[in-house]
Amino acid sequence: MKGEIGAKVRAGQTEQNASKIDAETKIYSTKRHGEGRKEELRVNAELKVFENQREAEVAAANAELAMKKADWSMRSQVAEVEAGKKVALREAELQMEVEKRNAERETEKLRANQLSKATVEFETKVKEANWVLYKKQKEAEAVLYEKEREADGKKAVAEALLFARQKEAEGELYAKKKEAEGLVALGQAQGTYLSSLLRALGGTTAR
Repeated sequence: MKGEIGAKVRAGQTEQNASKIDAETKIYSTKRHGEGRKEELRVNAELKVFENQREAEVAAANAELAMKKADWSMRSQVAEVEAGKKVALREAELQMEVEKRNAERETEKLRANQLSKATVEFETKVKEANWVLYKKQKEAEAVLYEKEREADGKKAVAEALLFARQKEAEGELYAKKKEAEGLVALGQAQGTYLSSLLRALGGTTAR
């Protein structure tokens, strides 16, 4: 009987130990699986970051290359336009030179054919211009003379007014001076009279 109980106890312990080991094994396996999954996710994330960085670098390089190509294209177009402008300018200069020479030749022809007529017309124009200039000079001189006469008249009026005012001021000054002298003389006379009166009163009192 005791032997059976002991056997059952040992069997139970063995089963319990087996269950414990099995549970620990599952926990360890799950933990390892989780760590492996975590490592996998970390590696994938780092790989994705690396890929994104590479894509960004490639995009930046492509953008820089596109900018350089655009700059090169613009420089090329500008150079082409400048070259075209230089060519057009040179062509215009040459055409101008041709036109100038043609005009000089035509002028020489006209000068040779109509020299005497042109000379007469020139002399006539010069005489007309001189006559117009002479008339304008005379008109200007007349206007200047009138202005001078007007200025002289205004000056004479101003001088007369100034002289009259000076005389008026001198008269007022002379009158004020005489008035002051009269007041002084009156004061002196009154003082003399008062002095003599006081002396007379003093003499009477003494007697």
